[in-house]
Amino acid sequence: MKALNGVRFLVIALVLILTYTGCKKDSVKEETAVVNTYTGKPYRTFVTIQRYNLEQLGASTDSISNVRLAITFPDGQSFTLPESGQYWPIGNAQTQEINRTFEIPWRWLRSDGFRMTVQMERRGADFLPCVFDITQLSLFNRSYVCHTDVQWQITQDHATDATADKEGVQVRVFTDLNSNANEIPKELARRN
Repeated sequence: MKALNGVRFLVIALVLILTYTGCKKDSVKEETAVVNTYTGKPYRTFVTIQRYNLEQLGASTDSISNVRLAITFPDGQSFTLPESGQYWPIGNAQTQEINRTFEIPWRWLRSDGFRMTVQMERRGADFLPCVFDITQLSLFNRSYVCHTDVQWQITQDHATDATADKEGVQVRVFTDLNSNANEIPKELARRN
């Protein structure tokens, strides 16, 4: 019985530690970026920009808008989706499936993670970029969803709650350490 209670205590302690360190990414200090927490062999890291969701165009009277994503990776390399300066036409309550995967070079990783930004660009709209602080890559894969900051739009006198732009982007980050071979896109799997 004592052994069972000890196991329960360890499981509860582990859950609390993982909940505090894994879910509260806002509480992670910048100083952690200089400490290398991973000492194993290099692994391959991938980012998939999965989809863009337009929930509400805000105060716009247009039923369709044009949008693109500006993505900046850790080395400062940036590009837009769709490529060639194009935009996706999209309306309220619609989703643009993207599913575009990129490989993050090992040299860009710091402290078993990296930072990237995704700026949703839409004519007539102004909002903050999504900043993704990805940590503990060697431990597990994850997905992120970033929504426009409605409160920021209101404090900047851009909108009210009813007229705020409500948009989001979904991103998946994964490594070859924690993935099956079939999860890595074929065109990237061939690059070994």
